[in-house]
Amino acid sequence: MHTRGHHTSDASPEVSPLAESNGHEPIAATSPVVTLTEEELQQRISRQAQSLHDRDVARRNKEAQEAERKRLRDEDPWSYAQEEKQREDTEQQRQVQTAQLMTLLGHVGRQHDAATLDPLIHALSDTERERILALPNAGQGLPGRKIIADEALKSFARQEYERGYRDAQAKLKRDPVFRKSVLAEHRGSFDEPELYSGNGSPSEGLPEDNVSSVLRRQYFSR
Repeated sequence: MHTRGHHTSDASPEVSPLAESNGHEPIAATSPVVTLTEEELQQRISRQAQSLHDRDVARRNKEAQEAERKRLRDEDPWSYAQEEKQREDTEQQRQVQTAQLMTLLGHVGRQHDAATLDPLIHALSDTERERILALPNAGQGLPGRKIIADEALKSFARQEYERGYRDAQAKLKRDPVFRKSVLAEHRGSFDEPELYSGNGSPSEGLPEDNVSSVLRRQYFSR
C-alpha cells in the first residue's frame, strides 16, 4: 500500500515460481497501487483495529460463558439447570415471536394482493389468467408480483383495445351516416339517390328531373 508521503523503496517485487520452474526469466507480479491521504490511512487502520478488537471481545465473551456453564454444571447443578431452562424458554419464545411475525407478514401480503393484484387478474380471461400465473417465479416475493402486474396490464390493455374495436365496429355498422359516407367514398362523386315509397305507377306524378325517373331511364336505356 502506498500513500502520499509514505513510500517503500526497499520492497522487492514478487517473483512467479512458475516462471522459475520453466527456466524462463523471473516475471515480477504486479499489484495495484492505492494512494491514500494520511487521514484516509488512519481511518482504514482504525476500522481494521476496531474490527479485530470486536472479534476478540466476542471470542473471549463466548469462552467465558462456556467456562461459566461448565463450572455451574460441575459445582452447582441446580443453577445450571435453571439457566438451561431459561435459555430454552428464551429460544422457544423467540421462535414463537418469529412465527407470529411471519404469519402477520403473510396476512399483510395476502391483503395487499387482494386489494391490488386480484382485481387486475380477475378482470382478464381465464386463459390469460392461467398463462400469467404459470409464468416462472410469478407471485414469489416482490419481483414475482411485479411479473404478474406487468403481464396483467399488458393483457388488460390488449383485451380492452380489442373490445373497444369490436364495439366501435358494431356501432358504425348500425350508423346510417357512416354507411352513407362509406358508400360515397367507394362510389366517388356520384350522390346516393333518395328513395321514395312508390304509389300507383312508378313514374306517375314525378317530374322528369326526379332522381327516380332519371335512374329508371338510365336503367331501361341499357
